[in-house]
Order: sequence, then C-alpha cells, then structure tokens
Amino acid sequence: MRDIYSLADRVVVWLGLPSNNSSLALSTLEYLGKQVEASLDRFWPAPDAIELDFWTSECHLPYSPETWKALHDLIRRPWFTRVWTLQEIQLANWRSVIQCGKEEVPWYFFRRAIQAVYDKTAGVPKYMTDALPLVVHSCDELSNYGLFGLLIIASRRQCTQPIDKIYGILGLVPETISNNIIPDYELSRVERYKAAFLGYTSSSQRLDLLDQCTSEPQGQDWPSWLPDWSIQDAGLDFDYVGFCSSGDSAAHWKCEDQNILNVTSAEGLTVVQVSRWKLDPEGDFSELVSEIGSQNLLDETLLDKSSLAGRRIIHTEDGHIELAPGEIREGDSICMILGNTLPKVVRKKGADSTFRSIGSCYIYGLMNGEALLGPLPEPWIARQAREGGFCRPAFFNTDTKEVAGLEEDPRLGQVPMPDEWERIKNDDPFCVQKWKHRSTGEIIKSDPRLLPQALMERGAKLQTIALA
Repeated sequence: MRDIYSLADRVVVWLGLPSNNSSLALSTLEYLGKQVEASLDRFWPAPDAIELDFWTSECHLPYSPETWKALHDLIRRPWFTRVWTLQEIQLANWRSVIQCGKEEVPWYFFRRAIQAVYDKTAGVPKYMTDALPLVVHSCDELSNYGLFGLLIIASRRQCTQPIDKIYGILGLVPETISNNIIPDYELSRVERYKAAFLGYTSSSQRLDLLDQCTSEPQGQDWPSWLPDWSIQDAGLDFDYVGFCSSGDSAAHWKCEDQNILNVTSAEGLTVVQVSRWKLDPEGDFSELVSEIGSQNLLDETLLDKSSLAGRRIIHTEDGHIELAPGEIREGDSICMILGNTLPKVVRKKGADSTFRSIGSCYIYGLMNGEALLGPLPEPWIARQAREGGFCRPAFFNTDTKEVAGLEEDPRLGQVPMPDEWERIKNDDPFCVQKWKHRSTGEIIKSDPRLLPQALMERGAKLQTIALA
C-alpha cells in the first residue's frame, strides 16, 4: 500500500455523492485554504491572500450558521473516520484532490483550511471543534508521530478488523520498524498484538507501548504489558507532553516466555497513601489540593481537566506525590523502566515473582530522568520544547536562557562519551540518538552513557522486573 499511494500520479479522495450543502462546504474551504500558509508550528498569510487576517488564531471567520453546518456535515463523512484513509492521503503527492460528487478541491488548500479552523481560539461552534480532531489528523504530517503516536490516532478511528489499527498505519512508519511487524490475519488477536508489540520494541529499542495498556485485564491469556488496540483508553494522554522519566535510555528486555516480559528498571518506590477520591474532569480540584498539600500537580504539564478522569493522587514512601491510575492501591510499586517515557505502577502477583502492570503515572520531580541521573544542577530546569508540532523533553538554563535537548542533558556534561561509540544517522522521529559500536557494529538507540552497566558504575540502582 505504501508504494501504491506514494507512486501514484495523484490520489483522488472520494468523499461520496454530493449533498444539498457539500458544494458550499468545498468552496468555503478552498477559499480559506487560499488565504493561509502553514508550517508544523505556525501560520502566515498566503502571498496572494485577499483576507489578510484569516491566518491569525484570533480571527473570527465570517461564516453563517448555514456555512458552519455545511462544513460540519462534510467533515463528518465516513472517509475522515477510517484507519486506512490515513496512509491514502499521507503518502499522496501535492497534486492530490478531495472530491465530493463532481466537485473537487486541491488537497493542499483543503488541508490548509482545516488546520486554520482548528487553530482558531474563538468563533468556531463547539460541534465543529468537537468534530475537527479526526480530520486534523488526516492533515497533519504524521511521519513525525512515530508508531507510538500513530497507534493512539488509529485507536480512535474505524476499521473492519481491529488488527488493522496496527496494519493500516505501517506505511507511515520507517521501514526499519514496519519490516519487523508482518501482517498475519491467521493469528489470534492476542498473538497478533504480541507480534506487533515485540516487533516494534525490538526495532525501536523503546518500551513506550507500555503506556497504552489499560489496567483492566483482557483475559487469562492476555499479559498486562500488552495493549489492546481494539479499544480506546480514556486515560490521561501524557505521551505527547514531553516527559522522559528514564532519560534518553534504551529498553533492556527479554521475552523468553510468551507471557512474561523482563524489563530493566530503576529501583522502585512504594505507594503508602492513596487519595479517597477519583478525579472528576468537571470538578474543582481545590479541595483535593488542600488534602494533599501541593499545587504542583496542577501545573500546565497536565494538560486539560478532561484527561484526568478516574485518576487518583497518591503519596510514595519517600514523599513524592503522584497522579496515578484509579485502580492503584497502597503497597503497589512505582518503577522507571529503561526505554520508557512514563513511570509505571506495578503490583506483585500472588506468591510468584511476577508483577502486573497497572498503568502509567505522573510523579512530580521524577519525570525527567531524576531516578537515574539525580536532580538537575542549578540553574537548569526541565522544560518541554516545541519541535515539529510536538512537545519534546528539553532543559532550560534560567541564567543564560539556553535551551538544551535531551541529548544535551546537563547532568551528563562531565561524563565523557566512550571512544568506542560513534553517532550515526537516525531514521526514527521518536528516537533521540542512534549510536554504533566501532568494533562490534552494535547499534543502540540511546546515549551510551545510559547503558545499564554505565549507570550502575555511576551509582544507579537497577533491578529486573518480570511483567506478566
């Protein structure tokens, strides 16, 4: 499918037969799209624009209720809800068009128009803003998302077979990853998902897919470390916020038993107190904040209230405060797994030595590699840097105003890079660095100074956890 769409002379997106207002919608979007230009991070007026303020987020578009309804009716058509249509248009060239009945609009203008409407801060009806996210994903540069982000997008779209929420996006990820995930419709659902999980983890050297697991068991043969991509988790999407609790480390794991995943982690924390409340997305958090005695959990990094539903505030044994899955209990452990973005809540399973993954969490003060590298030296603080439409982990010097990326962690400034490693070109948008060993040819997707042996030599306490 990748070759079909990418090599086509042009792609014609067929939205279906015309309706009584589809012509109004298409002409409105074409005109708007001709007024604006956009990059991943900003807008500006098109060179031949007539409406010189349409590009600004503050501009109220002069549309009647009938026009807004026509736009809404158009973007609610099934094409915008399907998984497979993502690669259809993402792999198409600039000559592609979107067609409804006999009328067509260049995709270039349609895309600019949708992005401009989505960027507006006021004046857009709520029913329109509610419908826009699915359409915007079709218009975004999805090659920047990586498989992790694409799986989240696909989970909210429709397809006939649930496994196509994976197979249907493989054309949008680097071939070094897609070549490790071979479509096989003969396998059971759990076996297909295991193959996809392990294929991605092997090629990316990341365990971020753990963040997409729900806390509810999917069945006796379903390990807790395996996401069920056929359902949509309504939990908090920390994934795009720009945290990295294990720094720029690669995953170190083994899956010798098909249901047991052994992972390397920093020594964990124990939960000693759990809030009696689950968070209400429409509620006032002030009483909860008063109970736990901290405003820090309500900072801008937690995004919007609607994403907090069902979470609890907890205390760990060393005094850290955490925003955790609602199913967390006293006695659960928190661990920072190498190659994973977010801290994990795990629970011991009976008398054996395995653990069940409960979900991802937010721990104030441990979201930027502190468990492995210690606190940031003054005057450095952790920040999220906007890059390519995403928030990525970064560090900010409050004295010099310098911004350093994850690969320039100030805590590693005095740690020499081993001579036997050389940096090579990276082809994965969610991988910060890629290194090759000069003698063995081994390739790692992390800072060599964050390999387990190097960490332990500098005093880090690591452990192996068996997730089942």
